[in-house]
Amino acid sequence: DCLGAGRFGCAAGTLRASSSAWHARGSRLLERRLVGEPLPSFWEGPSFQWELPHEVVCSDLCWGHVYNFVARVGDSVQINPDSENAAAVSSMLARQGTTPTIVRAVVNAAVLQDVAIEAGALCRGEAFLCTPSGELLAAENLEDTMHVDSTTGALRMRKAWELERSWAPVAQRAFVEEARYGGVLSDGTRVVALRLEEHLSAVVAVPQLAFVDPVLGPLVPLFLAASGVPFVGLLGMSLWALCIQCRRRRPSFDFRRGSRGSTIF
Repeated sequence: DCLGAGRFGCAAGTLRASSSAWHARGSRLLERRLVGEPLPSFWEGPSFQWELPHEVVCSDLCWGHVYNFVARVGDSVQINPDSENAAAVSSMLARQGTTPTIVRAVVNAAVLQDVAIEAGALCRGEAFLCTPSGELLAAENLEDTMHVDSTTGALRMRKAWELERSWAPVAQRAFVEEARYGGVLSDGTRVVALRLEEHLSAVVAVPQLAFVDPVLGPLVPLFLAASGVPFVGLLGMSLWALCIQCRRRRPSFDFRRGSRGSTIF
């Protein structure tokens, strides 16, 4: 590409992965692990990538919002000497000659954004894609997924509980990791955490009135009041009839006689 397009847009020197931030963090994934342990991985970002690599000048914003998914895919394990199959597993790995490998996949946030928009439209609320630990990856507005330090200007992934939403404090890390069915109700909004994949989760917030018809919804209080009118009228008529019945049964009072027929003249 550099030979075809000239020197424009090409690095002046070799770009080594070992000097990048993701590689410095990913090197810790090479630590030896026991048999049966899951392969480690992490999300890193956000960062920005040139969207038009073959253009010298672009009339619009040329940088796209991306995230890095770094994972260990090769396997070099430490055998537990107390295991019954330690010798067999050791010989098998020696024959295979497996070595640990760290790979990085660059994920365009715009693709994840489309998923968040579609999910939010279906549930009539908001949907946020995040890591299992609650770090936001995508939302309808990608600005919600980034946190900028006001002092240093450093850019990092925003946590779900750092969102500027009234329900955000309930979306803590433990809440996202647990992904409990039904979620919780916070400030009139149902907040649910979902585990989509092993390394991908979602936080969905749906207002309680989301599925109320926009035309009939405002009329609900009027309908409730109208439905109570017959009950109130029936109760009032019953009380009126009871009062009349009580007055008919009460004995009359004769002023010439005391109560219960006693003579006063």
